[in-house]
Parts: sequence; structure tokens; C-alpha cells
Amino acid sequence: MKSKLDYTKDKLRVIVLELANNNFYEKPSTYLDELLNDVRQFKDINFECTFYLNIYCLCKENANAFRNEGHRTDITKWLCKSPIGKKIFPKTFDSNHLPFPLQSKPIETDTESPTTEIKSLIKQSISEILIAIDDKGWEYAFNTEADYNTFLDLLANYFEPEPKPYTLPKGIIRMKRGSKTKFAEALGEIHKKYSSKPFINDKEFFKIVKILTHFQKLKDKEIYKAATRYSD
Repeated sequence: MKSKLDYTKDKLRVIVLELANNNFYEKPSTYLDELLNDVRQFKDINFECTFYLNIYCLCKENANAFRNEGHRTDITKWLCKSPIGKKIFPKTFDSNHLPFPLQSKPIETDTESPTTEIKSLIKQSISEILIAIDDKGWEYAFNTEADYNTFLDLLANYFEPEPKPYTLPKGIIRMKRGSKTKFAEALGEIHKKYSSKPFINDKEFFKIVKILTHFQKLKDKEIYKAATRYSD
């Protein structure tokens, strides 16, 4: 049986470059599935997530080496099927078309846990959704950047793959007038992207949302309705 040392970043880099230069008919995901089955023999979910993240970061780092568009698409689909795929990976690892920037340095496989890296990516992605609400960025809905960061941290903690205990602030975060509708829509988008729970029944999420003045006195169903008004 192989050891975890067989999946260091350097060894995975060699594999990714081989996949990039492979112009044969066989899909790259076929070989990646074989690797994944070996990785799962360790029965270590943190190591498995690190493996996925390493493959993704290495594909991003060497995106220009992939000449076969079909292979690029195949690897992207493979990544999105991972336990953290729906939360983390954008639709392409093309370095020229990333929806948000990622570190170019692959994550070390001997890291104790990839949770910090995953949380960072989730936080960054959630932040982009909130900032995209309006050209004013966080200032569109929040009075201070500190209030914005407090709420952002709560969402990042809640939606990370291995949620940790968090404490809601004692005070209510005041929001700016006129921002309720757009902000509610953004909350709906965030929940749809990062949670597998039925939105209507996610009481913990509603508790977080209710620290905002816009939603403080609303019932869960009212928040749900506002957040999903224009969803598909």
C-alpha cells in the first residue's frame, strides 16, 4: 500500500504535467479517479480535501500547458464532483479566466488540515458576491467595514466544510436604507451556492441573518421569500 508521501506536491506536479501533455483519447479523469481511490484508502477526509486542492492549484499553475480543451473540461468536471467542489472550485482552472484569484503555490500535503485554506477561499468567494451587489462595494449596505467583516466571518465560519462553533455578536448590525432587496437576493445566492440544506429549514442561517437590522424582526419564511424572490 502506498503512503501519503506518494502524494506530495512535487509528485502530483509531475502527474499534472503528464496529463497536460497527454493528447490521447482517454480522459484525464480516468487516471485521477484511480489516484483518488488510492487516496481514500487512508480514510482521512482532510488529506482527501488537500489532494483535491493540490490538483486544482497545480492545474491552475500549469493551465497554459493544457492544449486539449476536452481534457481541461474533463478535469474541471472531475474537480466539481469532489466533496468541496461545489463550495470552492470555479468553472475553469484557466489562469486567464478565473472568477476570483487563487494562490499559485500548491498547498503542502503534509499540512495538518486544509480547513484554513478552504475557509479562506469560501470567504473570498462570499465577499465577491456581497461586494458585487453594487459599485459601492461593502459600503452599499454596511455603515462600517468592521460590521461588514463581522458578518462575512460569520458566513465563512458557517459554510466551511467542517463548521466550527461561532458566537453571534450581542449587538445588532445596522444597515443602510435601500439595501434590503439586493442584499436579500445576495444571501439567497450565497446559500444556494454553499449549502446543501433546504433553505427554508436552515434555522441556523436565519439566526445569522437576523443580526442585521433589515431582517431582525422578520420571520424565517419572510427572509426566505425575500432571498429567493428572483431565483431560478
